[in-house]
Amino acid sequence: MRRLGLSQSLSPQPNEALAEHEWWLPDLATYLAMPRPTLYNWVRRGWVCARQQPNSPRHWIIWADETELNRLKAYRQQPDGEILKQRWRGETPAIANPPKR
Repeated sequence: MRRLGLSQSLSPQPNEALAEHEWWLPDLATYLAMPRPTLYNWVRRGWVCARQQPNSPRHWIIWADETELNRLKAYRQQPDGEILKQRWRGETPAIANPPKR
């Protein structure tokens, strides 16, 4: 789990500087008050703009400006099962369309 950036330890030690509007996955999960595995799931599904460090330990870095933070907060506040309802109705979930950087 530590390789994926999902361990319960403190934020990764930066071996590269983050650009403007970039977050370490654990820091963004804490900011959004959500579980790290859920945010990692969003990364794997392509619901957030993210990149992985090229060298070990390959932590995830997520891009989120103020607009993106508001979008993620709004999605996080939706009731459980809302995405399943949207898919059942044949709709594309709003979270599935991340903004272009």
